[in-house]
Amino acid sequence: LMDEISKGLKLIHNKGLVHRDLHPGNILLNKLGDFVLGYFITDLGQCRPANEQDNSKIYGVLPYLAPEVLKGGVYTQASDIYSFGIIAYEAFASLTPYHGINHDEFLVVEICKGLRPDL
Repeated sequence: LMDEISKGLKLIHNKGLVHRDLHPGNILLNKLGDFVLGYFITDLGQCRPANEQDNSKIYGVLPYLAPEVLKGGVYTQASDIYSFGIIAYEAFASLTPYHGINHDEFLVVEICKGLRPDL
């Protein structure tokens, strides 16, 4: 799962793009019966060139947004990789990120202060 997602993200980045909305809801499973054919990153509607410096709007889903984006910074390929890391946490820990914490503006403040999911 994570290998295929990382390869898909690498393809997006190699095209000079930033996804800007990477979260589990944008990863699809392709199956044929019980056989898993692969996983695909979808919803490329927010993809933008990596050199675009627009930070006027925040796109994405808490808690998958990188702290620098939450602080008003621009989306970068590094912020996509942060989102990938949070997805990996969820896949390996079998827990939603920041489980037990309301996903609201207070969580945004705590993430910006350095809060990371419990391991």
